[in-house]
Amino acid sequence: MLLCATALVAAFARCGAADLAPSASIPLSVAPVLDETGRQPDPAELARLRDMLRDALAAYGYSASIAAAGPGMEVRPRLIACRMPPAEAVPDLCIASVALALLPSRRPVTEAVVRAPAQASDAELASAMAAAVERSLVAAPPPSPGAREEDITATGAAVRHLGGGRFLIGGETIDVHAIRSAHDPTVDPDVPAATNVTLNDIVPPAAGGARSHAVITLYQVDPPLTGQPSREAGIDRGTDFRDPANLVQAAYSNYVSPVQTDGPVPVRVAGHPIGHFMVKVEVPGYPTVMTGMTTIARADKELVDLTLGRGLGVGGVLLTPEPGRLNSAAEVVRELALRQRALRVVDGLYFHRVNGRNVGPEYRFADGRVVFLRVTLPVRNAEDALAYFVEYIHRGEA
Repeated sequence: MLLCATALVAAFARCGAADLAPSASIPLSVAPVLDETGRQPDPAELARLRDMLRDALAAYGYSASIAAAGPGMEVRPRLIACRMPPAEAVPDLCIASVALALLPSRRPVTEAVVRAPAQASDAELASAMAAAVERSLVAAPPPSPGAREEDITATGAAVRHLGGGRFLIGGETIDVHAIRSAHDPTVDPDVPAATNVTLNDIVPPAAGGARSHAVITLYQVDPPLTGQPSREAGIDRGTDFRDPANLVQAAYSNYVSPVQTDGPVPVRVAGHPIGHFMVKVEVPGYPTVMTGMTTIARADKELVDLTLGRGLGVGGVLLTPEPGRLNSAAEVVRELALRQRALRVVDGLYFHRVNGRNVGPEYRFADGRVVFLRVTLPVRNAEDALAYFVEYIHRGEA
């Protein structure tokens, strides 16, 4: 599951170190910068950042020349929480991401989190983005002879940490920066071929070299209509457990109720019709892992496929097993950042057309609809959780 440059270009085939071509031999094209900060985009500033990113990639040796018929990649930069509008709280960090897609098919390959100082200049931000691209394209070097491998086996298969978020289990090397999905990639062409579940960092040890403790944070996101007015007193429209019929209706009503940031430039936010959990694992000496589990298909595509394509009706939304995949850290970071803003939810169940216009209930929230639980625990116990996660991936569940 170790991602390498030639595998990306050659239909994501597995490759060994002997087959690894220099990553700079892959021509890159830089797409326009997507601004999701909620401010009015400044075209000149975004064009300048794009040019600086091209220059930063050139410094790594990447060519910007894309042959018309040859394989290449597109770099897709995104600003998530940088240079926020005055009305928004100023984040401690500038948070962005860079995604890679194959050309000419534009099939997504992977996406990585980019973090920079809160007041980073365009040059600093472009440099951080280029470094994230480089990390995504270059396979981690093998451990040097004599390097210390750490046994973190819990209760299942033997798991060894090779350093930098690379693990050895059952003769397979797994890199949490590039987890290859176990599902058929043709199911949904929008799902990346490899998932980076890290923040591209290493959690530092405590002062004095002590490993101190680890932290696991669980985030819970409510369905869009949780707590909203119901035609039946006392009935929560988020998840209705009275009986299967009402449970299905509640799930359907949340499927069709879009969520977006409430501001001058709205940004669509994942709706999670039955709610969602995400987890952040911070263990000294390891990359920060941030992920969740979701379906392969987008919610809207899944809904249409189940109800109309397969003729299962609304009940197909909940009663049909669906293959899953891991959220990338970039997906989680983006959603949590967007949910720190005011949100607007359109009640899709009661929306209707009047004289050619869509009218109906809309709800506004200031809290983002997220609650979290942070747990401090010994490093050894957190390593058990990492070992479980690695075995989960090794068994093909991701």
